[in-house]
Amino acid sequence: PNNDAALSTTDHSATSEAWKAMLADGTLVAPDTDNTLKYDATSPINIVTEITSRTTTAYVDNYFGDITGIAPNEAKLLGIAPAASSSNLGVDWFYLRNDESGTYSETLSLRGGYWSHGNVAGVFILNLNTHRSHSTAHIGARPAFL
Repeated sequence: PNNDAALSTTDHSATSEAWKAMLADGTLVAPDTDNTLKYDATSPINIVTEITSRTTTAYVDNYFGDITGIAPNEAKLLGIAPAASSSNLGVDWFYLRNDESGTYSETLSLRGGYWSHGNVAGVFILNLNTHRSHSTAHIGARPAFL
């Protein structure tokens, strides 16, 4: 409900109590709570409570507006689920890695795209294809535990 994640004093470590997960009804809960929403690496990418498909050596992608599955209003307001179809959201992409273990078992969301990507790098682009320690001057980020 606020922008505390942008404050330099906010704890973004993996053990921070600031991280929250979301239930299908939009309630925010502790990350290890059962039945929280997750992105499934299906085609198209699907929001589920149980993952059936994981990435292994590469990412999966599709238009942000083509994401399917459980999408409570709170997820739409946070921009982690589409509030409309692709035809209403432009051609912004969603990139996902959800490896079972290893470097990409936890990713940090990056929003916005490289300026050189032009019309496919609008406000709805969501990149979950990078690990927690990734940094770049090309893309902004607003941390959200997913």
